Amino acid sequence: MYVAQPIAWTDRGVIMLDQRRLPAEEISHTYTDYREVAKAIRKMVIRGAPAIGVAAAMGAALGVLHSRAKSVEALRAEFAEICETLEKTRPTAVDLFWALERMKRHFAKLTAETSNLGKIREGMVEEAKQVHFEKKATDEAIGRFGAEFMPREGQVMTQCNAGALATAGIGSALGVIRVAFEQGRKLHVLVPETRPYLQGARLTAWELHKGGIPLTLITDNMVGHFLKSGKVAAVVTGADRIAANGDTPRSISPSPTGTTSRSKSAPLPKSRISRASVSPPTFTPPIPPSTSPPPATSPPSLPNAASPAPRTKTRSAHLLSLSRRTLFRMASAVPTR
Repeated sequence: MYVAQPIAWTDRGVIMLDQRRLPAEEISHTYTDYREVAKAIRKMVIRGAPAIGVAAAMGAALGVLHSRAKSVEALRAEFAEICETLEKTRPTAVDLFWALERMKRHFAKLTAETSNLGKIREGMVEEAKQVHFEKKATDEAIGRFGAEFMPREGQVMTQCNAGALATAGIGSALGVIRVAFEQGRKLHVLVPETRPYLQGARLTAWELHKGGIPLTLITDNMVGHFLKSGKVAAVVTGADRIAANGDTPRSISPSPTGTTSRSKSAPLPKSRISRASVSPPTFTPPIPPSTSPPPATSPPSLPNAASPAPRTKTRSAHLLSLSRRTLFRMASAVPTR
């Protein structure tokens, strides 16, 4: 199955797929300067926190690789400038700072072990490649564990873009859908457009189409209709953070989907995603319109707010807010090359 490659390290430089040009054009750029990588992150040539983390790691390695420093001391001073430049690109991307801190630690380790600039440069490049490798392994772990929550057959919904374009692997939320589809589950994906940047319409729909997964593109204000129909078996999105108690903060784009999913009798499992611990909330069906006016002495009966109505048998949509770190803790340790 086709998997987009938003970023790759090559002998020619760091290659990025320009996500701003999708889906109309598939154009890649090759960067040989860390300042070019920083600009690409800032201008959203590459986007998605995990993919930005990989780009930052590669940018740091690229800066060290092409540095003209003649001593460890000079390289150390230049490396601080490299990291500072990359840190200013996307201040809200948590993986960017995580990756740069990791590269800083590795740089300190290498310079403590050797003064050979060639070995230091080689070690930084290998560490950047390892960051990318681990991101791919994390996505695959999420896909394996999340796929079991997907229906054998039916409609699922996602939001924004949490696919390979965003993670530099197979995707987090879309990775779950991808693995489930590869397992033989007959899924049809509803893709909200995701205004104002249209990540759903431009990127998620493109990824699913290229992978051969059936989809329907819908407008954002159609989400409530489809969830109300009871025919959406699961909603799976990415999550920016997973708190220790299971709360899942997320950026603004999936918020309406999550809120609507809950209001339409859709339970929101905690981060450990245990079906056994989730019970669907009660749902009070609307009062059907009467064909004749009620007697003046007998006003229409209303549900008693103090007594919840019996639970209906409408099919609930499970909103699975999947975190890369949460599901990865469920998986085995990341293999090393």
